Amino acid sequence: MSKSSDARIAHFLKEQKEDAQMLAAQAQRLPDDEVKRSQFVADLRAKWAADNHVIREVVNEFATKLNIQLSYIDLGSPLPHLAAQARIIGRIGGQNITVDLHLDLSGTLHGGQSQRVGAQQARFVSKRTIAVMTAWRQEYEDFVLDLLEIE
Repeated sequence: MSKSSDARIAHFLKEQKEDAQMLAAQAQRLPDDEVKRSQFVADLRAKWAADNHVIREVVNEFATKLNIQLSYIDLGSPLPHLAAQARIIGRIGGQNITVDLHLDLSGTLHGGQSQRVGAQQARFVSKRTIAVMTAWRQEYEDFVLDLLEIE
């Protein structure tokens, strides 16, 4: 024997209500995650802004101590998958150098060089990484020396 029309409609409405409640709960969690992520990225960019002068000082200090030409350029955050970018350029031992710094949205600072893969594509090759949210001056000094391949 089949259910009555009223029972079928009641069952359907109950399922719709349960689905709506589940979707509402999921929708509520999603903005919370997005807010947390947005806050982390904002905190990360603030830490980067605070540390930027430290990295610049380290680069300038090493240029003076090592008697080499080095410049530090903050490139901001021009790409959506990066929190920030910077570049160290100069000359060491008669060789031009360019070292790129990429701060990803997880808080990891990658340092290395972009190498040509094809006629127009470049691939970033990271030699070293550090966690920016916990980084301090000595870590930046070691990071820069490693990137400049100074033992």
